[in-house]
Amino acid sequence: MKRTIIAVFTMTIMASCNQTSNQSSTDNLTENTDIMERQEKQKIEALLREYQKSLNTSDAKLTQSLYTKDGIFMPTEAPSGIGSEAILKSYEYVFSQIQLNIEFSLKKLKWKGIWHLQ
Repeated sequence: MKRTIIAVFTMTIMASCNQTSNQSSTDNLTENTDIMERQEKQKIEALLREYQKSLNTSDAKLTQSLYTKDGIFMPTEAPSGIGSEAILKSYEYVFSQIQLNIEFSLKKLKWKGIWHLQ
């Protein structure tokens, strides 16, 4: 009888420790996810500020550097740029025609499996 009581008591303690451990793991995962989302949001905001700067200063090289090598830029009333060198030429053309003075603002930036911008 004593052995049965000790075994049940031991299993109860182990089960209780496991639940605490699982809750702790869940809390850590949630905290890590929040930190990662905050860091990614800051990176997106920094990229947007850099893009704004490149457009307002008519810096075609800086603008080009913000695109991927296979990026596409399709301006209205100007030649499209497909790929890094074509993007540079397209922005050089656009900047020779107009001077921009824009400001971007993010009202909402939410993570839902992918980033949603507003």
